[in-house]
Amino acid sequence: MGVEDFKLPQRRTDSCNHAKEIPNFRTYHMIQIVYLSPPIDPLLRVLQRGEKLLNASERLRYDRYARSESKQELILSRWLAHEQLARCFPKSSAHWELSHDPVGRPIAIHTDTNQAVHLSISHCKRLTVCALCEGTFLGIDAESTTQTLRDSFRDIAYTNLERDLIRNSHFSQQNELLWRWTIKESIAKMTGNVGFEAIANVCTASLPYLPPSQWVRFDEEGAWIYPLRTSHHHFVSLAIPISLDPPIEPLCTNASTWMDF
Repeated sequence: MGVEDFKLPQRRTDSCNHAKEIPNFRTYHMIQIVYLSPPIDPLLRVLQRGEKLLNASERLRYDRYARSESKQELILSRWLAHEQLARCFPKSSAHWELSHDPVGRPIAIHTDTNQAVHLSISHCKRLTVCALCEGTFLGIDAESTTQTLRDSFRDIAYTNLERDLIRNSHFSQQNELLWRWTIKESIAKMTGNVGFEAIANVCTASLPYLPPSQWVRFDEEGAWIYPLRTSHHHFVSLAIPISLDPPIEPLCTNASTWMDF
């Protein structure tokens, strides 16, 4: 469901993994998803509202962007983070500031209590996704299946073991490349090692082909990997520390089903 499917002013929360209500926030990772669509009225209202949420540094970043798509992605990701915080902490929704930790991982700080909530945000073609959790870092990455990765990128962004695995896959090699890239990126965001070389050195060869039906344990990187089902047009992976054992089922809500104005 995309922004074009809004039914205003209806308000409804859907969830995947059979979670009906927002549970204990310390136990679950909340995932909210919103789709970028052509500039129809609901999206324009989101962008107008979200632009007011930008802080000074984000405003400078916004002004530097030449592409309108990049400006939209920045606004939409910040809006989505604030909406998520408002739903999880309804009594203090107006007191959060988005910032970063020393290695660049995004966090939200409560201005009165200094409470910290860890965030991870990703966007690609027609999709913006935000994950947040209190008490531990996490990483999320989304990639569009409509893009094509060149052979030159495969040669520098994947290990020899990964390239051999992908070459012998019974599935689409492009899909294998994209899915494994979401894992690499989500691990990098969780750990804060976001340089290209560090991401390329994450080896996913021990993981099964294409997204499995449930979480997988990634011992080499100390993480649980959750493949999140959004549509046939995207791969989304969430990484959380392996210390959170047993693994949890993330609550996944599609923001486009409950946004109202």
